[in-house]
Amino acid sequence: MTVEEHNSLGRAIVHVARAHKYAAQLLLQKLGLHPGQEFLLMLLDRLGETRLTTLSEHLEVQPPTASKMVARLEKEGFLQRIPDPTDTRATLICLSDEGRALIPKIMEIWDELERMTVEGLSQAEILLLSRMLRQITQNLGEPPGGSC
Repeated sequence: MTVEEHNSLGRAIVHVARAHKYAAQLLLQKLGLHPGQEFLLMLLDRLGETRLTTLSEHLEVQPPTASKMVARLEKEGFLQRIPDPTDTRATLICLSDEGRALIPKIMEIWDELERMTVEGLSQAEILLLSRMLRQITQNLGEPPGGSC
């Protein structure tokens, strides 16, 4: 592979990642969310009431980062804090009714993003692309934050 082809492949991967993130951003804006916030909401939907430290561990971010994410979503009315019944010094974070109502909409958006992403590709091409991307990820090493 020539230097130009290497650079071309690297640019293509970066371009695809940016385009995917931008498309996700446009779709999530319809719900009043920014990319990444949907992961926190879906995590809370799966875990239920939980502590901030648990959220930061699952999201693989530092507690101050998780705290900022929670504060923004709480301000928008998607989350709420409640006293921890097992520790009066601690609070638990949970979805509000508004946040819970977003979960099916988030799933619809991710389905729409998936359709947009693979439009025009055959099932065989989709399977091959998926396998190739997993191999590239394995070759490069899993980044901090794991897979999405």
